[in-house]
Amino acid sequence: MSKARQILDAQSAKAFWMQAPVGIRATIKKDDNELTVNFDAVNWFKHASWKRIIRLIKQDFNNSEIADEVAGWHIDKNPAVKDFFDRLGLPPTGYEVYINQDDAWKWLKDHRREIYDAFYDRWKNEYKAEPFP
Repeated sequence: MSKARQILDAQSAKAFWMQAPVGIRATIKKDDNELTVNFDAVNWFKHASWKRIIRLIKQDFNNSEIADEVAGWHIDKNPAVKDFFDRLGLPPTGYEVYINQDDAWKWLKDHRREIYDAFYDRWKNEYKAEPFP
């Protein structure tokens, strides 16, 4: 990737994160970092069962089967996410999904309080890993 492309990608990502309102920031990246898409994952959280959300929490919100499901759920709802997966081809491999943990916990606290109350303290002590990239 050219230096100019890296700068443009960084500027685009920063502009995305500065927009409001964003419920739960998420990013999909190709393993080679040649393609990155930012999206708002809040709609998955609104529709997900408590079991799916808890699995996502236990998988630390990132780089997991459930995080992949979050991105895949947005294919028909977000043109940038669809384009990302179209570029990967079938079956889609070689990518990682990152969900902003702080955003997710804030949303859960406000909208799915029963999950927040049951898991936040435990997650802080047992599951929390790397901060959002």
